[in-house]
Amino acid sequence: MKTTLQSPFLNPLLAAISIAAVVVVLILGKDLLIPLTLGFLLAFLILPIVRRLEHLHTPRVFAISLVLLLMVIVVIGIGTLLSFAGSEFVASIPQYKESVVTNTLAAQEFIEQVTRVPIEAQKIWFSEHVNVLELASQNLGNIASSITSVITTLGLTFIYTFFILYYRNKVMTFFRKLLGQANELVILVTLKKLVQVVPRYLSGVFWVVIILAVVNSLGFWVVGVPNPIFFGVLAAILNVIPYVGPVIGFGVVALFAFATVGPSVALGAIVLFIIVQFFENNFLTPNIAGGTININPLTAIVGIIIGASIWGVVGMIIALPILGMVKVITDSIPQLEPWAYLIGDEGTEKHTLSWSNIKRVFTKKSELL
Repeated sequence: MKTTLQSPFLNPLLAAISIAAVVVVLILGKDLLIPLTLGFLLAFLILPIVRRLEHLHTPRVFAISLVLLLMVIVVIGIGTLLSFAGSEFVASIPQYKESVVTNTLAAQEFIEQVTRVPIEAQKIWFSEHVNVLELASQNLGNIASSITSVITTLGLTFIYTFFILYYRNKVMTFFRKLLGQANELVILVTLKKLVQVVPRYLSGVFWVVIILAVVNSLGFWVVGVPNPIFFGVLAAILNVIPYVGPVIGFGVVALFAFATVGPSVALGAIVLFIIVQFFENNFLTPNIAGGTININPLTAIVGIIIGASIWGVVGMIIALPILGMVKVITDSIPQLEPWAYLIGDEGTEKHTLSWSNIKRVFTKKSELL
């Protein structure tokens, strides 16, 4: 269903001013807008479950409270698992001291052979540019501040989610009044698509993380990475940040393996990264979370960079679901259809690096032979 809503993006100057104003508001109001945006995303995620409970004649207050309570239990469970894995990792650090010294010396000797920079000069440069104690003290302060910020944000997110779901009929009426009765059917269709897209994507990402945590842990155990469960879960959680997260996760693992065990294990972690990413990109995500947001990689990368510059890590994580919502909305407005096509993945199917396309190439080669 199409609508005749007028779009400010038809006027380039007005579009530029509107985008600049939105960016300024997002930056200045991030303390309010981050938990509010997370609240909307969480509301979309659990709305189907709340509706089922309401259809079973459960009062809305109790239905929302019950689902949010289950979400809190899940968050606490994940936090507990991470704390146990993290404490085990911290307890094992002293036993790697000798290995770190040996492998660091080997790396310094290799650098000396390649660059002709003496080991003493390397140590001087390192001591001048990297103060370990200072970095540690700064990071401890940042970690404490981050934990407090995360707890506050989560608390506000759950509060906003509750009221968004509780007053969802009022929000619907607001949009009807704002956009006019003539566009009521378009609003209903668009919201129905959003309710389908966002939960499918977010729940898909959740299951992808669970599966990757198991696969990563088993893979790290096979190649000989110490504390495989801790690093497997860490790499899986970082995978939530598209494109950048997996590189950071496996990069940390490879560096740790190189410092504590040796280059062979680090190389094994890199090979495992390539295998897991191929499996995740071509089999896991397409079958679990794929086909929901339909955003092309260029738009996704630009969106992630913009999200990171505005809202940091949270912006990187929510960039794709927000872009997916933008795609649904622009698909519903004829004037914005060019933007929907630009950010979507239509027209690039035959150039996608997928297992089916790779198999097709080798099939054609075998036929020619």
